[in-house]
Amino acid sequence: MTVIGTLEDGVEAGCFVLTDEESGEVYSVTHDDMSEIGPGTRVKVTGHVDPNMMSYCQQGQALVVERVTDPDVE
Repeated sequence: MTVIGTLEDGVEAGCFVLTDEESGEVYSVTHDDMSEIGPGTRVKVTGHVDPNMMSYCQQGQALVVERVTDPDVE
């Protein structure tokens, strides 16, 4: 699945959330590069939802990120 939105800090330290611009769905995103990208950055994320993933972030569905790109670059 692909989600485009602006990366935001989650309610828990070290957590990032991404709200899909199209659907409004909220995802808790995990990826090594997220801390380097930082909150306030608009991103295009490709990955999959893992309903069985344990997370302390407590916001949205867990989205396992496979790729992060600039949504304005094809």
